[in-house]
Amino acid sequence: MKELEIVGVGYRAELKGPSALRLNLGFSHPVDVAAPDGVTFEVPVQTRIIIKGIDKELVGQVAA
Repeated sequence: MKELEIVGVGYRAELKGPSALRLNLGFSHPVDVAAPDGVTFEVPVQTRIIIKGIDKELVGQVAA
C-alpha cells in the first residue's frame, strides 16, 4: 500500500472506478490514470490517493 498526498490550490483526485483515477493538476485538461491488473485506487479525501495491490513492486511503480 502506498499513500500519496496532492498539494496545491485546486489540485484534486477523483475515483472513476476501482482501477481508474482522474487527476486535476492545473493542466488545461484532467489526467486519467488506469491501474494495471492487481492494483486498485482509493480516494478517501480529494487530496489523498491510496494505491493497493498484492505486488509491492507494481504498487511502487504505479505510485511513481
